[in-house]
Formats: sequence, C-alpha cells, structure tokens
Amino acid sequence: MNFSTYVKQIEKDLGKKIKIFLEIRDTFLKSLLSKYFKKAGIEVVENFDKEIRLKDLNEFLKFVKKEEIQVILIDSEDEEISSWIAQFKKFYPEIKILLILEIKVLEYLYLKKGKLVNFFNSGVDDIIFKPFSLEELQARMLRLLKDYYLMKKITSIVKEDPLTQVFNRRYFEETIREEVYRALRQKYPLTLIMLDLNKFKWYNDNFGHQAGDEVLRKVGKLIKSCVRKGVDKVYRYGGDEFVILLPNIVWEKAIDVINRIFKKWDELKIYPVTIAAGVAQLIPMESLELTVSDLIKRADLAMYEAKKEEINYYKIDPKSSSLKEEKSEKKSENLFEKEINLLIEESQKESEENL
Repeated sequence: MNFSTYVKQIEKDLGKKIKIFLEIRDTFLKSLLSKYFKKAGIEVVENFDKEIRLKDLNEFLKFVKKEEIQVILIDSEDEEISSWIAQFKKFYPEIKILLILEIKVLEYLYLKKGKLVNFFNSGVDDIIFKPFSLEELQARMLRLLKDYYLMKKITSIVKEDPLTQVFNRRYFEETIREEVYRALRQKYPLTLIMLDLNKFKWYNDNFGHQAGDEVLRKVGKLIKSCVRKGVDKVYRYGGDEFVILLPNIVWEKAIDVINRIFKKWDELKIYPVTIAAGVAQLIPMESLELTVSDLIKRADLAMYEAKKEEINYYKIDPKSSSLKEEKSEKKSENLFEKEINLLIEESQKESEENL
C-alpha cells in the first residue's frame, strides 16, 4: 500500500482530512516537503509566525484547534524548543511532532553533555536528521499517522457508545466532575439536560430491536446536530436516555436547544415515540461530589416530571428556574481562551517548582 492510499484510508475512517503544519526555516526544503505532502493528499497548513508561536502559546493553540492539525514538523535548533514542546503537549498530547535536526546537533549535545532522549521526554514523537531521503521521511510519517490513527480508535472505543456515536456513560461519569470543577473555578454557568424517549419500549417490541437501534442512532445524530460542536457534550446515559452538558449556558438558553431537538424530532415522524427533557443548572454545594450529584438528581427528577405528559415536553428544575441570569455576563469572553490561560499558568508554576 502506497503512502497516498494509506492517507485516504485513514481520512475515510476518521471522517476528517489529514493536516500537517510545517515550521521549516529552509525555504527550499519547506517548498519541497509541501509539494510532496500535497501530492500524497495531505493538506499543508500555511505557516504561523514563528515569533508568535514561541512567545504566545495561547494564540498557537487556538490556531491548531481551529485548523484541526494532526502532525507538526519543526526544523529547529532553538534550545527553547524542548520546553515549548513540553508545554504544547500538555494541551494536545495526541498531535504528533516530528523534529528535523542537523546531524551536527549530536556533536553539540555531546559537548554540552546533553542527551537526544531529552527531546523525546519533552514530547517529540520522532526525530529525523538532515540530510534525509523522502523515503525515510515517508516511513517516519507513516508510523506517526498509524500511531495517531490507533490512538483515535482506542479513544473512541473507550469514550463512545458504538451504537449512537455519542459519548458513553462511563465517559460522562469521568468528565462531569471536570466540567463542574471548571465551571465553579472559572465562575461560569453550566446546564445539564437529561432526555428520555417515551413509548420506546412499545416501538421496540412492535417493530423489533433493529428498528429500535435505528431510532437510537437517529436520536444520537439529531442531538449532536443541535448543539455546539467542540463545546457541548452529548452522552448516551443508558438504554434510551441521553445527557447533554452545556458549558457557559444558563437554563433559559438551554430551552432553545431543546426546542431545536423537538422540532427536528417531529420532522422525522417516528410515531408514537416522543422526547421528554429535564433541565437543571449548576448550583454550588458544600463539596464537588455533592454539587455533581445534586445537578444530576435535579435534571433527572425534572425529566421524569416531563415524561408524565407523554408528548415532546420539557420541565425546568424548580431550583434552576429560581436562578437569575447574571447581568454582568461577558458574552465576548472566550471560554477556550480562559481555560488555556489557566492551564498555561499552572504549567509555568510546575516548571518553576521543578527548577
């Protein structure tokens, strides 16, 4: 199997383009590699200003997230590159980094009593020394892409429900605490929606399990289409129950999400199955565990109240409905940027403590 064929297979299975970012000083080498990768069907993302990349990790992280880059090639002898890579990898450990070095670096490391392994310890996934052949580069890129692909597949098996293609309950139980902790620490609202299908058992018994499975697949796909990609999280909680976590959303705005779901569900016309939804907004309690369990319990109770109507219906948890949306909410604030800044600060503190 040639390189381009393998790239196409990975893209088909992952459902996304393979993208690489070139941080290459040598303009001739950069042009050559760019043409080579494009010929193989890989999308080459345009250069990002080196000074900004080194001085403002936040900007580069946003750039990488937006472009959905999987592999980064760096041609650098900068002594700061190892610490920069170590910080970068704390945010995106799945992104592969191939470091391109001059062979003379080995002599430099020997004189400085340094070790090549330190590059790998910082997060570099592979190193190639100049001069190198395109065949050697291809072999190393194939290995990196295989590692990336396998990691993504393993992650999806652990995190995703195979039937509905949304996150599973196990992953919900892992992430709900992280989401609640982050919301409490950064002081933004977090809303939980729990959904259940009315008359699904009747549908399953009368039309068969395969038809029932198809309904669940449609529900998962429908819910994902109604939330913010990369921000909100959708989980299959169990059986015909689903959960949506909405960061930085108050309960009033969560109703818009539910109405979108109801509207699209009506368009599918899967009679007599309907959707019941319960909504609860985060309320701080004495501890993190109590806060998490209270949020889930209130959303669950609201959902069961909604189920009594046996139509597309939602109920708001009474405690949540008594909350008022903060007037001072800064709508222009970027949630991702706040989270990145917080993690960068923690990373810098760790580095200082280690020193």
